[in-house]
Amino acid sequence: MSPSLACIGGTAAYDLLRAGALVARRLGPQETPFGASQPIFQCESAAGEFLFLSRHGESGYDLAPTFVNYRANIYALKELGAQAVVSWSETRAISHNFKIGQYVIVDDLIDETTCRANTFFENQGLGVVRQWPVFCPTLRDAFGATLREERCAHSCGGVYVCVEGPRRETPAEARKFASYGGELIGMTLAPEVFLAKELQMCYASICYVASY
Repeated sequence: MSPSLACIGGTAAYDLLRAGALVARRLGPQETPFGASQPIFQCESAAGEFLFLSRHGESGYDLAPTFVNYRANIYALKELGAQAVVSWSETRAISHNFKIGQYVIVDDLIDETTCRANTFFENQGLGVVRQWPVFCPTLRDAFGATLREERCAHSCGGVYVCVEGPRRETPAEARKFASYGGELIGMTLAPEVFLAKELQMCYASICYVASY
C-alpha cells in the first residue's frame, strides 16, 4: 500500500538525505506530463511510511525556488498515492510580532510570483478553485499539537508573502507587502499549495523564521 502522506522539504532538506537521517528507499525522479519531478524517497518512521521530496535537490542547493518544477513535484506525489502534503519553508519576518527561531503555522498567503506555471489546467475552463481556507485546517491543527507537545516556540497564524526570487525583496517592496497585511516573506509556497488543492490534496506548511 502506498503512503498517503508526503513531506516536501525546504532549505537544507538535502542534508537529511546526505547524512542518512531518513530511513528511506529512493524511488528517484518521476516522469509526469509536466516534466520530471525532483527525486522522491519512500521513508519509514514509527508512525508509518511517508513520501519525501526535497525541493532544491537531493545533494545540495541545486535549484533556487523560481526554477523548481512545482507541477511535476505535486503531480508525482499524487500519482504515488499521496492524499496530504506537509511542507516546511524558511522565511524572513516583516512583522516583529514574530521572533527569530520561531515556527509559524501560516494560515494565509499573498502570491507575488510572476514566472511560475501555476495551474494544471492551462487553456481549459477549469481551475476556479476556492482558496479559503488556503491551508488545510486539520493538518494545521496537527502541527500545533505537535509543536505544543515538543514545547517549541510557535505561532498558529501568519500571512506568507511568496516572492519570485531568486533575488531578495527591496526595502520598498517589503514595506508594500506589510502595507497590505504580509507578515512573512518566502519563495516556495506558491504555486505549491494551489497545485495541491487542484488535485484535491490536503496541504499545510510550517515555516521557520530565519531573519527579519
